[in-house]
Amino acid sequence: MMPEGTMAIVMTSIAALGALAMLLAAIRTSYAIEKRSDGTVFWHGLPRYTNMFRTALGGKSIAQDTETRDLVGKLRKQLLFMLVFLALMMLTAIINF
Repeated sequence: MMPEGTMAIVMTSIAALGALAMLLAAIRTSYAIEKRSDGTVFWHGLPRYTNMFRTALGGKSIAQDTETRDLVGKLRKQLLFMLVFLALMMLTAIINF
């Protein structure tokens, strides 16, 4: 069996990696939504910053077709899972340290 401290570090690390994976997936989904909506993802050949939270909460420039709305729902789920992983990471760290 692993000592308690080692198990806490492992669980916190797994939750942190899950949160990071969800953040990266949410960024990719947000870029896809912005590309479908207003097409201004690129600025002089370089990608501009994406505003995931504006996109997830439905800004006025978001396209209203069903495929884009499905992507918005996917983005919301990814952000929710990211918050769950962050909460799990904090809870594990608080309880065990």
